[in-house]
Amino acid sequence: ANEEKAIMANSKVEALEAEALGLQKDLIVAMDANNISKEQLKVLSEKLDSERQLVKQKDELLVSAR
Repeated sequence: ANEEKAIMANSKVEALEAEALGLQKDLIVAMDANNISKEQLKVLSEKLDSERQLVKQKDELLVSAR
């Protein structure tokens, strides 16, 4: 009976270890995706800033042309 309990416990531990490994892999994938998104956001923010700067310069030109 004790041997059966040990076998059951071992198989539960193995199942949990396999699940933990899968979750670790999922976490790494999610973190990679998050880093990619952060990088894309940074690029878009820089693009928006440069667009704003262009609009500001155009406005200043229009004001000085009056």
